Amino acid sequence: MASKYDKKFDSLLKNLCNCAHDLGASETVVISARDIVLDERVILKCMVPMCANYGVNLTCPPNSISFDDFKRILGKYRSAILLKISDVSNSKPEEMKGQNILSEIWKSNTIDGMDYLQALRRGQEKLYSIIERIESLCLQKGYNFAAGLSAGGCSLCDECVGKSSGLPCRHPFKARPSMEGLGIDVMATASKAGIQLEFNQGTSSWVGLVLID
Repeated sequence: MASKYDKKFDSLLKNLCNCAHDLGASETVVISARDIVLDERVILKCMVPMCANYGVNLTCPPNSISFDDFKRILGKYRSAILLKISDVSNSKPEEMKGQNILSEIWKSNTIDGMDYLQALRRGQEKLYSIIERIESLCLQKGYNFAAGLSAGGCSLCDECVGKSSGLPCRHPFKARPSMEGLGIDVMATASKAGIQLEFNQGTSSWVGLVLID
């Protein structure tokens, strides 16, 4: 028989999912923290090919916590909410215009008059806003260890201050660590949760995660 504490927690998770939908999430799923798939090879992909955020962005490797530290911390969590946003109306770079050399497309940075990076930024900012709100609601209910994670490198600023500058993050209460940078296999985790991610011509998905305990 479920305890009052379990029922209260389950009710909270349901309300948080409803709130995320109201804020613009296309899908929300409550998952066990044990169902978050970790794989060190994900961090390798931050370096091969080298991501522009690697070693520069404060929320990305090697500036984020290590894989082993995150794995240990994740083990202390019970549940999480996986969020999906599907309103980034553009293609991922390697599928645009039939081109298959990713570096050339990033150089041009404009497809059909639309700035690809700006389109991604709009989607990520929407995800950040939802994560921030969900975290705040958790804190109000006494779940002080709620922690939100985003997808990809933070793009809130045109250029991150970078660790070498010694300056603090310009958006310390909005920026969130990259799931991939911590070693989360986002595709596998989403698939396990029953969420299908779109990366087809004309459509992209953003995925976020809020750990709750």
